[in-house]
Amino acid sequence: MTQPKELVVLHPAPQSTERIFSPETLRRLHEEFEILDLDGHPNAERQLDLALPRAFAVVGQPDLPAGRIERAVRLRTLCNVEGNFFPNVDYAACADRGVRVLGCGPAYAQAVAEYSLGLALDLARGITREDRAFRAGTEGYIGPPGSSGLRSRPSSARRPCAAVFRASPPQNPTRRHHGV
Repeated sequence: MTQPKELVVLHPAPQSTERIFSPETLRRLHEEFEILDLDGHPNAERQLDLALPRAFAVVGQPDLPAGRIERAVRLRTLCNVEGNFFPNVDYAACADRGVRVLGCGPAYAQAVAEYSLGLALDLARGITREDRAFRAGTEGYIGPPGSSGLRSRPSSARRPCAAVFRASPPQNPTRRHHGV
């Protein structure tokens, strides 16, 4: 007689099941486990409460206070889907009951690094600040109204990102710079 499959509850909000799992991975998950997918379910919280006593794992970040974790007697794993570890889970109760809380930080590492680099460049060069000033007609790198700069042209001829292309003073690579 075959063993019953362990129950894995998918409660991925604010993500979606399709965003988290490729079709192949989801197929394999269904082969190995009984799956309760609450993605978009109108009564997801009620269904979660009913499933928790049998659940082996929860993929998502539903509210899991100590009382819910206590009712989840078979729960062994909680897979956080955003890498943020919101305080809606009683992590101490998870530790006390031997529930492993897993994060997905590595999945977002490259995107976060790229975003951080972009923000650093924006701050260093004032891209957003100067773009907003340009759109408001107060950008200071193209000259006052009436000059031969872009500001004297009709607004339809202005490029919205002209501030990005302003010239930088030449830098001596052998000289140490303080600040950005």
